[in-house]
Amino acid sequence: MQKSKNTTIIFIVILIIFFYINQTFLSSLGNIYTFIINPLSFIGIVVILKFMIPPLYNTNKYKKEIIQYVLITMLLYAVIYLLSGLFTGYGRNPYVSDIKGIITNLFCNATIFCAVEYIRYKLIHNVYKNDEKIIFVLLVVAFSIWDFKFFNIITEQLSVYTIFKQTFYAAIPIITKNVLFTYISLKSDYVPSIVYELLYHIILWISPILPKSPWVLEAMINIIFPLILLMYIRYYIYKKDRFHFNKIQIESN
Repeated sequence: MQKSKNTTIIFIVILIIFFYINQTFLSSLGNIYTFIINPLSFIGIVVILKFMIPPLYNTNKYKKEIIQYVLITMLLYAVIYLLSGLFTGYGRNPYVSDIKGIITNLFCNATIFCAVEYIRYKLIHNVYKNDEKIIFVLLVVAFSIWDFKFFNIITEQLSVYTIFKQTFYAAIPIITKNVLFTYISLKSDYVPSIVYELLYHIILWISPILPKSPWVLEAMINIIFPLILLMYIRYYIYKKDRFHFNKIQIESN
């Protein structure tokens, strides 16, 4: 199949409908949903896209460097987040952190992370350059809806304070992260985003204690780090492209 903006938009709309069904109906099935339906659904979407969209041209131009920046960012994130407990105090990790819990989390969650980033990568590269902006925005919206569990939340009765908290504690960090991941997919591939997502969650899964940080502090950390990484990656790519352009100009003269 050739690159197509309309086909890509239709697939994104189908994804949003799938997210609606997933969050409003399927999620009520409990463990069957968590361990079977949800992972297999995303694996199925990956398989469809793999055969539907032909292999892409080499998109690994900046992959190695971006992974390095992701690793550095997540190391700094872990240090700052965990050390913030010196000022706010520590509490027992509410997540299951034994071997069985880690394996369960890896199967149920890591499968979804990998699938989501592969889907994002395939769709952002299934259009020509002139159409990248609109697909970029649609992918950020679609996967923010998924991460935010939007269709679950709109069915609840929320107070003004809860709406305010959900906006700044969850929605804005999620949108920021999805802007970062979509940009990385556009300029590289899905691996750096998977590394970011896995490291972020592994910090939560394996640490026996976590900071009792106020939600405002956590929200700031979860907004600032993706933004800094995004700006630095953009600066690095701009610098490399500019250097390459200047080199070609010199050689042509």
